[in-house]
Amino acid sequence: MPEFEKIADYSEVGGDLIPSRFSEKNGYNGILDSIDSQLNDLEETGYSLFLDMWVNTATGATLDIIGEYVDLLRRGRDDETYRALIKLKIAVNVGAGQPELLISIIKVIYSATIVHYKFIFPVGVEIEHNGELGLFILDTMSLYPSDPDLVLDDGEPLYLRSADTSSEELLDAVLPAGVALTITNI
Repeated sequence: MPEFEKIADYSEVGGDLIPSRFSEKNGYNGILDSIDSQLNDLEETGYSLFLDMWVNTATGATLDIIGEYVDLLRRGRDDETYRALIKLKIAVNVGAGQPELLISIIKVIYSATIVHYKFIFPVGVEIEHNGELGLFILDTMSLYPSDPDLVLDDGEPLYLRSADTSSEELLDAVLPAGVALTITNI
């Protein structure tokens, strides 16, 4: 969480700043107490808004709003899975295709403990990892009907299994445009 310290009581913050000639005046102190009370209310409200809109603590509709900011829809995901995807998307958005970033994303997506990064001349990257397609991606996979006219021999519609396009886009967005990515399991 970023450095954001909540001020518990504004009367403690400004007490030493009051000139001594005013510190004994009742009317002056009454006005300051009233202002301090209002500032304490504002601080409490502002801090709770900050926590509600912080990706690590947001839930439900608020998490959906954060997802919209980074162009990532929920698509039925639970809060924890959606939060992890949002964090990955933020890392991709602020990253510049660094090998370390790609390695950390592969570790999360494939639940890998070993990841080997190899540059392939002129514009390619090969990743070898010891993970499996983790629950992270399996949670986001879906079955969808292909063409309604395509049916199997028994008359059932043909369903295609596909990884969520947002997850595929996330991996593609890690590298600069035109760089080929090959991922293999070791």
